[in-house]
Amino acid sequence: MSELFARNFSDALIGPNGFDGVFTANGTITQSAGAGLNGTVGGVTCARTGGGPNVYGWHDYSLVGASIIRMGWYTNISQITIGVDGQNFALFRGQSSTGAVVAVVVHRNPGGVLRFRLYLYKDDGSFSLVDAPFGLPAWLELRMVRASANGVSDGEAQLFAGGGDFPLAGALVVQVTGVPNWNKFEAHIRGILGINNIFANNGSLLGSLIVDEWRLRDDDLTNFPATTGEDVDRFFMLFE
Repeated sequence: MSELFARNFSDALIGPNGFDGVFTANGTITQSAGAGLNGTVGGVTCARTGGGPNVYGWHDYSLVGASIIRMGWYTNISQITIGVDGQNFALFRGQSSTGAVVAVVVHRNPGGVLRFRLYLYKDDGSFSLVDAPFGLPAWLELRMVRASANGVSDGEAQLFAGGGDFPLAGALVVQVTGVPNWNKFEAHIRGILGINNIFANNGSLLGSLIVDEWRLRDDDLTNFPATTGEDVDRFFMLFE
């Protein structure tokens, strides 16, 4: 198995080192040296310019024949605020030709506490979701596993975070298990990264976020996930 893509945004927003395409509504998306993370020469900034921003880039790929993916990216979300309880946006959205497959969402719940939320979509179009405490990471990694057979409920997904408020070597933030996603997994053809107003519910969002070093593998590397401080950092292994 192998690395399916690696985008470092070193020279342009769109192209061999950038996104396949971008979308903007009530916001801007730009490549600049000032947005470089992990010591890189460039990154991408998504910024709000009006209410309900929907600002992201995407990359298309094929998961035909795959049974697992590990997707990682560096990010700075310290400049984003959500002012109204219950509002949210997706940092990442995995999409099929008919809709979302899995999304990682930062949202404010009715109690006014920021949370991570992980969705994993089922073959029947419904989904399972789990919330977890929010923290500011240096990088995020999504691991998604296909069910072992059609109709079997053993598909799963995990969100890991590292750096910032999390251990440098990464920590499991939230996971969803027991999902029948045999067909939905392989139908996943597009990854969307940035500020995705997936539920049309982020009118109070202010500020900007940065993404950089976006990579995807279709294998499970050694020491994933790390279990001790001596284990090799999960996300940085994607760059070795």
